[in-house]
Amino acid sequence: QSTGSKDAQILNHDVRNKDSIVARLVNGHSKEVCTLKWNSEYPILASGGNDNKVCIWDIRKSNAMNSGMKSIWNLIENKPSVNSNEINPIYVLTQHEAAVKALAWSPYNINLLASGGGKKDHTIKFWNIESGTLINSYNTGSQVCSTRTGSCKAYTYFTGRTSIAVRSM
Repeated sequence: QSTGSKDAQILNHDVRNKDSIVARLVNGHSKEVCTLKWNSEYPILASGGNDNKVCIWDIRKSNAMNSGMKSIWNLIENKPSVNSNEINPIYVLTQHEAAVKALAWSPYNINLLASGGGKKDHTIKFWNIESGTLINSYNTGSQVCSTRTGSCKAYTYFTGRTSIAVRSM
């Protein structure tokens, strides 16, 4: 489980453990974290914040993983200090012009992320998180507060105020 807060921190928890914090995600956001969304296939977390940023965090690149542990959950048994388990974002995406309050992963393309911008932005942006690049941006005409995905054959649909179909890659 992960939590984001007003002080821009993101913490990964294992609630089965008395000392539940297993990792801190650092150097990403400078303002309140508004939304978090885990990738369903890989231990990759996307976060959106009031600083207009989307951050991509790959848990496999954490100090704990690099030190030879097979999974982040092994941290619980070894109980290292939290400071040794700080994770930096692999990408900080800054193309939104307002708070990022909506995130959705494509159910059929694990590298496709949609993010929705607030009042001054009005866009749903599509990102290739393998390369950290913006694929496309669609103006919805109003702020995007949430997104949902669905699919029909070769398309993935992302909906906010406006529905957008993206050809699955």
